[in-house]
Amino acid sequence: MSATLVVVILLLIVGERAGDMLERRQHEVVLGKLPLPEAHAHYERLRRRSRRIRILRALTLASLLTMAYVYRHTANRPLTPAPSTIPGNQRTY
Repeated sequence: MSATLVVVILLLIVGERAGDMLERRQHEVVLGKLPLPEAHAHYERLRRRSRRIRILRALTLASLLTMAYVYRHTANRPLTPAPSTIPGNQRTY
């Protein structure tokens, strides 16, 4: 389970990194064609967006790790029957 989780996380990281590098290169080409004031304004928008994306990715990773932690700790717990199915614990109405 944990090895699979590590492989999935590594694949996501590598894929995101490759996509980010391609997108960055495309933005560099666009910024090179713009006049300086417009390029600066565009660059500031890109910085804000990339910061927001990094935060969302960190939250996603934290959520994934939390779900794996909860699954790991609840999967090993033996199942107990519901109180109404235990003999001698039936309610009479």
